[in-house]
Amino acid sequence: MKLVPQAYHLDAAGDPLPFRDEDWIIIVATNDYAEVSTPSGHIYRVGKNHIYSFTTDRKREKDGLRHGFLQLKVLLHIQGAAVTAPPNHLPGQAVPPPVNAALRASAAFVPTVESVFRRQVQILERVRANFATTAAEMLEKKYEIRPTDTWESLRPVQSKLYPDFARFRNLAAGDAAKSAEFYAALGEVSDLIEHWAGTEPLTDYNAPNMQMHKVQNCLRRSELVIQKFSPERPLMRPCLPAAHCCLVRNGR
Repeated sequence: MKLVPQAYHLDAAGDPLPFRDEDWIIIVATNDYAEVSTPSGHIYRVGKNHIYSFTTDRKREKDGLRHGFLQLKVLLHIQGAAVTAPPNHLPGQAVPPPVNAALRASAAFVPTVESVFRRQVQILERVRANFATTAAEMLEKKYEIRPTDTWESLRPVQSKLYPDFARFRNLAAGDAAKSAEFYAALGEVSDLIEHWAGTEPLTDYNAPNMQMHKVQNCLRRSELVIQKFSPERPLMRPCLPAAHCCLVRNGR
């Protein structure tokens, strides 16, 4: 059967995607409700008081199945795996979902946070290489080929959205706090590299050790933001070394 109005498929920001010409199948029917599903696997239990009318569609009944139009008093919204059904004051008519400014704002931040996250994973791998080489050399193991990284090559990606991005004001309070904590952690990594670029060599054992701590903290903060704003996105989790938390100089 076709739903009237058609279900709205929404993107991560809550904006409507193009309508799909999809058939819903009644898989369970009782006196109180009907469970309907689509080939995509979405299932929703439509209550008896959700239904405005049902009309047959005889022209399509050529495959041995009954076909029809189910007119609803609600609008089905499909976002990811979730299906919701807010009331519709105009039964049978398509009414666009309301704009969710907070959801739009959080969705806008996800790509740039992911970019920073990926770059931080790369930086962490390079810092680990410098850390391991320097630690081994402290034990008098010599390497003919050492890492060629510089402080400049280990700078993180800087976001252009925070704090002047207009949509930041639309974030929910908790989301804004998580974003601020992430950007503060990113700033610590940048400030550390800015300070050490002209004063400390990468061969100093404590320098990459401290940087790993800062990068780890930034990764944790960015992961919290991504999981909160876009929980369905997979993350590339770095494998962190177990013994990089020693020999940190006082005051660093």
